[in-house]
Amino acid sequence: MANTSCVDGHDDEVENFHCSHVEMQDECLEHPIAYIARHDPDTLYLNQALKAPDRKQFIKAMKDEIQQNEELGHWELVKKRDIPAGTKILQAVWAMKRKRRIDTREVYKWKARLNVHGGQQEYGEHHTKKYSPVIGWSTIRLFLILSVIFGWRTRQIDFVLAYPQADIEKPLYMELQSGIKSDVNRNDYCLKLLKNLYGQKQAGRVWNEHLIKGLMDMRFQQSKVDECLLYRGSLALLIYVDDTIICSKYKDVRGSTSKTSVTSRIFWDKLTAVFKTSDNTFALVNQQYFIRQEGVSDIRARLIIPCTTHL
Repeated sequence: MANTSCVDGHDDEVENFHCSHVEMQDECLEHPIAYIARHDPDTLYLNQALKAPDRKQFIKAMKDEIQQNEELGHWELVKKRDIPAGTKILQAVWAMKRKRRIDTREVYKWKARLNVHGGQQEYGEHHTKKYSPVIGWSTIRLFLILSVIFGWRTRQIDFVLAYPQADIEKPLYMELQSGIKSDVNRNDYCLKLLKNLYGQKQAGRVWNEHLIKGLMDMRFQQSKVDECLLYRGSLALLIYVDDTIICSKYKDVRGSTSKTSVTSRIFWDKLTAVFKTSDNTFALVNQQYFIRQEGVSDIRARLIIPCTTHL
């Protein structure tokens, strides 16, 4: 972006703010990953994480990441001489992140994600379509408001290692990254990816298509208004990448002894059979976090929306 001068006529404070904002915007657009790593103290490069006071937690997270990928068969070791001639072998990169609780800002998880270097992918050879849809915020807010009005239950689930649950779309090979134990000569071997590993430009779309297909095989219907809203009877799923909000009139979607929860229990059993989910992140959705403008009592009193609880 060309150098932009400040607009005349503004006072000094506004003028300085405008200039700093333009500089920040230029910097972010030019190097988005580097911008985040510099301005978010909880997002780190690998070399930064290994020098941080909590480096032991990051090292453990790296070991856990590699172990999970290997146990789930996300790649296989192959000789470089056996891959097709002219095939580009992509580098592997680590993304390090501290995750904090919204309310206390306490660090509750150290995350290390092994990624393919998507910046080295070439159009046509490694990817074609990249766009991946997510649920609209207006849809999320609407369903949480309806949940307050009609007393629906809202739950959030997290898909563990979501992207690699889908098969790889195009053949990809990745260099052996530090942390991956191997007795072979690293110069002679590489990893053939079998699953949709993070970092690929098309990874989000491939995962989304895999998830949508799995849910439609369970007889869920896709909304014509928002393609990341799926529903079946009195169950509605709002999908945002690898996080999903479930809205249901049933008391406990994971299982209950009541007759009204039979459909819900069947759904949960099928969902966990098809997709790998986290056992400890199935939690209540904080409705007030999303519905900031109104208190719960205000919503009940001021919103009258003609709607059936059968979605």
